[in-house]
Amino acid sequence: MKRIIEDTKLVFVFISILTIILTMLSTYHILPLKYFNSYLNIELGILITAVLGAIQTLQSKNRGKYKTVLLLYMLMVFGSLFFMIMKVY
Repeated sequence: MKRIIEDTKLVFVFISILTIILTMLSTYHILPLKYFNSYLNIELGILITAVLGAIQTLQSKNRGKYKTVLLLYMLMVFGSLFFMIMKVY
């Protein structure tokens, strides 16, 4: 289970990087892409990656050692959710 979460997190990191690049290209009208005109895709990528990172940290054996990392992941998740609910993208 641990390996599946690590691999899924890595895949979503690459998807997030690709989404950031495509959104920037679309925002600056270099490459017109319909689905990358707003920052919602970036927020979704960060949200999913942060949730997977928090789950990975919770499953870690040294969970007490990484409390600040877990706190940062959760702050990113709640911050991203807040901006998605407020429709800031």
